[in-house]
Amino acid sequence: MKNQEIQKILFDLIRFKTETKKQSEVKRAIGYIGKFFAGTSYAVKRFAKHGVHSLLVYPKGTSWRNPEVLLNGHVDVVPASEAGQYAPFRRGHKVFGRGSSDMKGGLSAIIGALLELDAKRVRHGAAFLVNGDEEVGGAHGAGYVVNDIGIRPKFVVVADNPRHEGFVVTTKEKGGIWLELTARGRAAHAAYPWLGENALEKLIHAVGKIQRLVGKVRPDAWKTTVNLSGIHTDGATHNMVPAGARAMLDLRFTEEFAKSADEAYRKVRRAVPGVEVRALVKVAPLRNNHRHAHIRNFRSLFSRTLGRKIPFGYGHGASDARYFGARGIPSILVGTVGAHWHSRGEWVDFRTVLALKDVVKAYIVKHHVHREVNS
Repeated sequence: MKNQEIQKILFDLIRFKTETKKQSEVKRAIGYIGKFFAGTSYAVKRFAKHGVHSLLVYPKGTSWRNPEVLLNGHVDVVPASEAGQYAPFRRGHKVFGRGSSDMKGGLSAIIGALLELDAKRVRHGAAFLVNGDEEVGGAHGAGYVVNDIGIRPKFVVVADNPRHEGFVVTTKEKGGIWLELTARGRAAHAAYPWLGENALEKLIHAVGKIQRLVGKVRPDAWKTTVNLSGIHTDGATHNMVPAGARAMLDLRFTEEFAKSADEAYRKVRRAVPGVEVRALVKVAPLRNNHRHAHIRNFRSLFSRTLGRKIPFGYGHGASDARYFGARGIPSILVGTVGAHWHSRGEWVDFRTVLALKDVVKAYIVKHHVHREVNS
């Protein structure tokens, strides 16, 4: 495919306002992707759970449940504050627009790679899964396809986890919990605080204990973090002692803190016995062995294709890769290079979209070709 064709795909994908709650728009974008594979050597399946849409593209005649390698990505984006963020434009090597880096650039690269293989009539064992709810946890997208449908690839490459500093092969991600802390007290007039019990003070004390349990934040370190996302009280006015208070926290943990989300939750709950602790979301960590043959092969080919050594890295956030990792399937992330994802001015370096396309294609040809038919 010509570079202009890949850019058009990227521009078209950005124009779809695929905010996770707008699944009608997600469905339209998935339909757009599916049309590229009509009349090709690929078959297409669609899945939906609780209104969340997913698309699976796989070579005809192969097992869609057990592909040799699964290329994965999500089409949903976080909401944009301005409609203009869905109007893509290019300035130099940068393509701007909501979702350009996270992760419609990666989707464009995979689409391009698969279509180029089809044009050359290369028969292989790589499938492509597109999901529509990664930004809110992925439970009804990748989670559904893995846990309920039962897809079991041998290896997963997720074109997500964009970077600003350069390509990285991400092999591990932190686990996470969204926590709700609730403290109870006794209401009173603020002029007579000794007559009440201030729930907010109890809550602040509990949050402090969790922060001390986690330790200080060190920028970009592979270390557990906790973020205080919000505090609410049932105090209607300034001149009363609140009888109830609630805090929201986002905990991201490494293996040094806990091996699982359940263990992390128990650890936090034991640290603050005076308040109620509820886990709203639990996210499993992603961990891989760098020495696994699939991971070694991909990184080696990635480095050779780009002419420089591509480092291993880690992710502070979470992705759909965790659903595959939880099943013991080696799963890596190789996002494009860009910046300002989830915010105004998001961009992707279009050169890295083209590079990722070439890497994916070369990897499939090297390791997953069944046979090649001359035209």
